[in-house]
Amino acid sequence: MNVWIIGNWKDLPCLPYQVGEEHSTFYGTETFKNRIEAKNAYIAAEQKRINELAKVLSDYKIEKKYPSDFLQHPFNSILKDLKYERAAGNVMVILARTNDAWRDLSWEEYVKEHQKDVDELSLILAEKGYFDIVTPFCKTAELAKKFCPTW
Repeated sequence: MNVWIIGNWKDLPCLPYQVGEEHSTFYGTETFKNRIEAKNAYIAAEQKRINELAKVLSDYKIEKKYPSDFLQHPFNSILKDLKYERAAGNVMVILARTNDAWRDLSWEEYVKEHQKDVDELSLILAEKGYFDIVTPFCKTAELAKKFCPTW
């Protein structure tokens, strides 16, 4: 198990070169055993502090408010189809690129903006049916989370 110590190693007591050797520090004379115990106590305290911090961070949930918060691919959506998920992702990219605000996106604007990403117009036009199904889910953050819980 790797242990990462956050702090200053200079605060730890120094170790002597041989077991049982006494070593003088500005704290006074200590034996090897006392320094090992002090170092182990320091490591245990740091591990406890790191575990507490990890718990706080895991309990902290970032509230997603803008389309730019939904730019990762929506895996495991309620429609369970990659084509719908891809269309929803494209809508979010366009919303994020154009003022990063929730709103209704028209098909014409979708085609115009999506041409910046895809050269072939026929590929974009083939997405019309998918676009019509996913756009109601791309109007608010709450609806987007309903479309894809992992989003």
